[in-house]
Amino acid sequence: MRTRRIYPYVPIELAAVCSAAFILLLLYLSEARAKFPEPLNIQMPGSSGFYCGISGFGEGMILVGRGKVMLDFDEDIRRQTLINMGKRYNMQFTPAELETFETMNIVGVPLTQLKSYLATYKAESPAYYAQQGISIEIGKNELGDWISSAKQAQRALKNSGIRMALMADSSTKSPLIKRVMDILVERKIHSVNLVTDTKRWERQ
Repeated sequence: MRTRRIYPYVPIELAAVCSAAFILLLLYLSEARAKFPEPLNIQMPGSSGFYCGISGFGEGMILVGRGKVMLDFDEDIRRQTLINMGKRYNMQFTPAELETFETMNIVGVPLTQLKSYLATYKAESPAYYAQQGISIEIGKNELGDWISSAKQAQRALKNSGIRMALMADSSTKSPLIKRVMDILVERKIHSVNLVTDTKRWERQ
């Protein structure tokens, strides 16, 4: 399994993010262009923030870029999250499929394609980079269902609420960011850590 990189983040309250103008302000904090070695190759906006690993800013991270939305879940809750999704969509996953899903850093395919993707999954393969994204459409809101399933898994396994982070490409249009944040609020996620690119502060 690949070692996770360390990323900075800025904690924000979604209740305060009530206008597209403020969302844009968060996204375009600077002209920094850092490479993110994941399917979307996200170039994060810059800021002055705090450095931490995934355990510091959440058990789940939403990635937004190239007009697509993907998810990254903490390894501890991946299996139960997929089981919960299967219950929601009346799908059964084999032990082998569950085991493969536990090794996946990024979920970025529609649920209808997930079984075939799991059957041939290989990290950093062409298919890995060609994932078409998770549906966020009204009436087909798979992103919301993934979030709810992960919340249930976190509650069942760790008896705590799930913490979410958002990493978006600096060129992402505000309507897409707004839709993602609306989904978070719909699923009763009222705070999110915005992952950005910044220089480490000098330590004394």
